[in-house]
Amino acid sequence: MSLIPLMKVTFLGLNSDKERLLSDLQKMGCLQIIPLVTEGEAAPEIGSTSMAREALKFLLSCPQRRRQVKDPARFDAVEVEERVLDVRRRLLDLEEERDFLITRIQNLRQWGDFAFPPVEEMGGQRLWFYVVPHKEMAKVKETSLAWEEVRRDNQFCYVVVVAE
Repeated sequence: MSLIPLMKVTFLGLNSDKERLLSDLQKMGCLQIIPLVTEGEAAPEIGSTSMAREALKFLLSCPQRRRQVKDPARFDAVEVEERVLDVRRRLLDLEEERDFLITRIQNLRQWGDFAFPPVEEMGGQRLWFYVVPHKEMAKVKETSLAWEEVRRDNQFCYVVVVAE
């Protein structure tokens, strides 16, 4: 038996072609695929999972760290991983909500300080907000809708319309 030096070969292509490529290379004798696990046998859990690495990365990025638990009886890695990833998900959700609210506040700032009344109190009517160029205000004045100009700057009029 002769020893063949190991080489690293990289193939680029579509993921959908991977099985066919490997099969063709094996048929031509260029490649031998040896499965790590035989069928029916469970894969051994070696090393950390990608989720565990993600949890560790999140923990290392946190500014306030707690002391490491050194007693193995008090440490459950799976539970810690789940809790860390849950905290990370909740934090991302809260950051997304915060960003939405900041944008919403900035968008509504032109119309002043107000609170949306419940639709039931308005008899099915709603408030509609428009930024109208000065030259188009004549068209707004011609409408039969209930409207109010709440602010004006050098380019636009900020108009609130009450309608269904």
